[in-house]
Amino acid sequence: MVIKISIKKKIASSNEPQTLPKQAEQDHTKPLDTSNQPSGYHPFIDKLSIVVTPLSEDAGDIFNNVWAQFAEKDVFQDAKAKWGPFKVAKWINLEKTNARALFQLAYVDKQVTKCRLEFNPRKVGQAGLMELKADLTSIFNNGWEYVIEHGVVTRIDVAVDMPNARPGMFAILPQQGLTSKSWAVSGKLQTFVLGKKKGNQTLLYNKKLERLSKGQPWIGKSVARLERRLRHPPIVGLNGLHMLPNPFKAILLTEIPTNHPPGEAKPWVWEMFKDCVIQRGLPGALALLPKEKRTLYRDHLKNHPHQLWDPVAIWKNWPAVVKQSELGLP
Repeated sequence: MVIKISIKKKIASSNEPQTLPKQAEQDHTKPLDTSNQPSGYHPFIDKLSIVVTPLSEDAGDIFNNVWAQFAEKDVFQDAKAKWGPFKVAKWINLEKTNARALFQLAYVDKQVTKCRLEFNPRKVGQAGLMELKADLTSIFNNGWEYVIEHGVVTRIDVAVDMPNARPGMFAILPQQGLTSKSWAVSGKLQTFVLGKKKGNQTLLYNKKLERLSKGQPWIGKSVARLERRLRHPPIVGLNGLHMLPNPFKAILLTEIPTNHPPGEAKPWVWEMFKDCVIQRGLPGALALLPKEKRTLYRDHLKNHPHQLWDPVAIWKNWPAVVKQSELGLP
């Protein structure tokens, strides 16, 4: 039996659709206090999507609870995110952090079949997460514990910031056959996307310029952010977050070596290749090479990882990050 607990009325707000919060990210309203070495980089969750499939005996009660809570207009506001089986979409306003979580509902004959939650744990913060957990107690029996027990992580975006760095300092050596795109301003690389939108993706971009372009504040020097967007990651529930395989190991950030590969009989070809990288990016330049030479060049690049990139050292900080997030149960 699902327990119903009413949500305490919050300060009234407009029912008009809201844009995402524009406050500065907490970590970037002041100079970054981290060592400029990979071992000092702390990965973080930039987006988390969870689909909860209720037990059949709870489906009707959850349906009734949801519609009762939707009456709290200052808490639940309409969202334009109705797709697939999700007939209802609402923003859950979290006033303590001025952030929001997306709540979607799928149902048949007043029986809930699936609920979906999506939010940015970093923006929500610990205070916002506590508020979200309290709101969900009015929907699910045992609240967040029910989400942990019956929820599946369907998407997780894991990112890491490299302070005092810019995307143009790195060249991404992709896996074979992956689609890539890049955007540049004034000839300088600002954003690089690897992979298709409906699959797993890797993004490398200038976080400072991204925020300034949205009119959001930033203090300090540029930061290069590398982000891995994983759909249907190889974990099931929130309690398995600490066991997520290192998503950064699939990415090699390299420096273009000055010297040509040892097996290159024509050094001038390497010089032309380096110029091509500037114009087309590393994936595009490699794609122009014959297969044997492409393999030779890829092996040469693998031997020159960027000094600011060590995915193993970065990932050693992941268990502590997960524990501090309080997303799972201890």
